[in-house]
Amino acid sequence: MSQKYFDEAQACSVHSNCAKRKLGAVLVKDGVIIARGWNSCCCGGASRTEEIPREKCQRLTSESGKGYELSRPVHAEIFTFLSIRSGRAATDFECCLATVEPTESLVTELFTPEERASLLGTTLYLSGHHYACASCKKWAELLGIAEIVFA
Repeated sequence: MSQKYFDEAQACSVHSNCAKRKLGAVLVKDGVIIARGWNSCCCGGASRTEEIPREKCQRLTSESGKGYELSRPVHAEIFTFLSIRSGRAATDFECCLATVEPTESLVTELFTPEERASLLGTTLYLSGHHYACASCKKWAELLGIAEIVFA
């Protein structure tokens, strides 16, 4: 059963504009995918919606988890949580860069009570990585995500 979620997460990864690593994720509740996402960044002056060429990636040779200030990434996990609401403002994504410490007040500001209720107890399937960073784990905890599963 979980393979279909990993396949869908992998399919989502093609939307990532990151030159270093393309990640995809799906959020599942009661066997239904309720949100999809991928990692995005703003490297070398690029927007979150345009593909970043490898030669413009300022983090390409950085150790994993380092140099986030160079590309201002939104991790796939967070992008997926935010995608629970369609048409979310671009400024919401900018509030959730990998360098931002998640807090209860930020969660309350960004997610309605209904959205938080729908996220409670969900499982996130992540393709393209074998761990979640401390910040993503904290976001998941604050939002009541039950589990993050890796392909």
